[in-house]
Amino acid sequence: MLSKFDWLRRCRSGTELLATLKYFSDNPEIDFSQLKQGGPLSAIGNLCQRCKVYAPITIRKKHTRYCGICEKIIELKEQIIPKSTRAIVIWGYVNQISRRLRDSKSSEFFYGIYVHDDQRFLAMTHRQFMKQWLQDLVIYSGLSLKGLLQIFPSLGEFRNLNIGDYLSWAVHHEATLSLDQLRVRFYTNPQQIINPKKREKEGLLTFHISDFINMLEMVEVFRVYLYPQQQKDLLELLSLNDPKEEQFYWGRFLGQISQEAKDMLTAWKVRQWSKSQTQFFYHLINYVFLPQSN
Repeated sequence: MLSKFDWLRRCRSGTELLATLKYFSDNPEIDFSQLKQGGPLSAIGNLCQRCKVYAPITIRKKHTRYCGICEKIIELKEQIIPKSTRAIVIWGYVNQISRRLRDSKSSEFFYGIYVHDDQRFLAMTHRQFMKQWLQDLVIYSGLSLKGLLQIFPSLGEFRNLNIGDYLSWAVHHEATLSLDQLRVRFYTNPQQIINPKKREKEGLLTFHISDFINMLEMVEVFRVYLYPQQQKDLLELLSLNDPKEEQFYWGRFLGQISQEAKDMLTAWKVRQWSKSQTQFFYHLINYVFLPQSN
């Protein structure tokens, strides 16, 4: 009989994972023993077309050859495709699971949450809720919570990749660091989960929780003081390889922005950032809300 975690690891897309996680969150008392084992795999066998384990339900519905669980997941999947493209996956390995995390209805941030055991949990949320959730976690748990939060984007609906494989790789990396503080390992692309060494060497993978939150706050300030076109112009400027050309355009760029923006860029020493650091910072723009002006 498949466990909840087995179901989650068998998901092929981010949408499927989100639908499965939400279904389990909304139905915590689900009884898998009511499912009947299917027959042998064959063209005419009595076997669910999705899980390949249980027998399809006999009631005639839209998906007549899926078991009861798979049918519910597929129906829910069709409703949440837009959410999955902007969702992030969080695999947590911590010293203790707080009551706030155990109660899936106590947090307004999550689409769904699954608590695997006393130290591990899986959750999905909108990517722009990431900072607020991390802040809430720190405020609620304080210094008592230690471990590693691995965060990576949902693959969406239209990529021929198995998100369950990436989840398994996240489990593989969970005990890489000691449980002496709370860290965030942020993957800008799920492929980095398989081989994180390059990103780790650049210092753009694992962060102390407070450092990562501060970085997200920097991105919010960045969005306030620079208009979208100015942000784009700055990225092109910082991507130049010719120092003389960069110096020429830098002067022109400073003449187009406010004094507050100039002070911000000077304080951050953005011209000393590496190309990788610049790309990483710009990637985070998609993960924060634009603060409301007064």
